[in-house]
Amino acid sequence: MKSALVCVCVCLALISGCGYGEAPSSGSAKYVKLSESNFEEAVLKNPKPVLVDFGATWCEPCRGMEPVIAELAAEFEGRATVGKVDIDSEPSVAAKYDIGPIPAFLFFKNGKVVDGVIGGTRKRVLAAKLSRLLSETRE
Repeated sequence: MKSALVCVCVCLALISGCGYGEAPSSGSAKYVKLSESNFEEAVLKNPKPVLVDFGATWCEPCRGMEPVIAELAAEFEGRATVGKVDIDSEPSVAAKYDIGPIPAFLFFKNGKVVDGVIGGTRKRVLAAKLSRLLSETRE
């Protein structure tokens, strides 16, 4: 019983240290932590394609997507913007885009939503959508 309690305490300590929207310290490229105050400038007025990840700290699939989002931010650095919205901290931003199930990923181009994915997905799916937006931008 004592070892089970210790295991639970260790797991809770590890989970509590993983804040949603905090870029992993191991990666050099970081995604943008989006809020109501910076959303217009970082997303809507951004000339580059933007991937916005909507999630929450308590959402296990959202936390599972964090390494994928960090990798995408690094891979597309300078060509596209990758950002995150914590729906609990920024409910007005989530409500504006009718975010229900999370994680939810919206793709913006010229300030408008042009694509989206609901639920956890593979990195290649999100990367392909960003690449497509980049190729459309060059045309």
